[in-house]
Amino acid sequence: MTSLRDLSIRHKLRLILVVISCSAVLLVGGIMNGYNYFAARRSAADNLRQLAEIVSANSTAALLFDDPDAATEVLASLSAKRSIAGAALYDVRGGWFAEYAATTDWRTPDSVRPDGLEFGDDGLTIVHGIVMDGQRVGTLLLQSDLSEVRAVMVMYGLVLAFVLTGTIVFVAFLSGRLEAAITSPILNLTRTAQRVSEQRDYGLR
Repeated sequence: MTSLRDLSIRHKLRLILVVISCSAVLLVGGIMNGYNYFAARRSAADNLRQLAEIVSANSTAALLFDDPDAATEVLASLSAKRSIAGAALYDVRGGWFAEYAATTDWRTPDSVRPDGLEFGDDGLTIVHGIVMDGQRVGTLLLQSDLSEVRAVMVMYGLVLAFVLTGTIVFVAFLSGRLEAAITSPILNLTRTAQRVSEQRDYGLR
C-alpha cells in the first residue's frame, strides 16, 4: 500500500485540495442540515397546530349535540393528510367520543393528555382544547408521523451528496490546471539541485 510520504508532489497537492474542499463542504452541509432539521420540525409543529384549530372548530357542533357519527366524519377528512397517523376526540369529561386511524397500528390513548405539543418516538402529538363561548366542550388529539420532516431531510441529504460529488469533480479538474503552475517550478528546482549535487556545478543555480 502506497503511503502518503511516497506520493509525488503532484498527487499530494491534488489530495490536499480534495480533502480541504470536501471537509469544508461537509462542515457547511452538516450545519445547514442541522438548521434545516430543526426548521422542518418547527414547521411541522406550526402546521399541526393550525390543523388542530381547524378540526376543533369543525368538531364543536358534534360535541355540543352529542353526535359521534358527525365527529367521525370530521375526523375522516384527515385522510387527505398523509402525515396524520391518527386522531381522537374526547368529550368535556375526558371520555372517548370519536377517532380516526390512518393504519391499524395506531391506538387511541385511553385517557386525555394535558394540552400541549410533544415530539416522541411515535411522532408529533398535539392535544388541543375545544372551546365554545369560553367554555371547554371537548379535547382533540392529533398525531403526525413526521413523514414530511423525513422527506425534507432526505431531499437535503441528496442535495449535499450531489454538491459533494460536484466538488470532488471540480477540485480534481481545477487541481489539474493548477498543478503545472505550482509544481513545475518546484520540480525544476529539484532537478537543478540534483544536477548541482551530482556535477558540483554551482553555476547552474
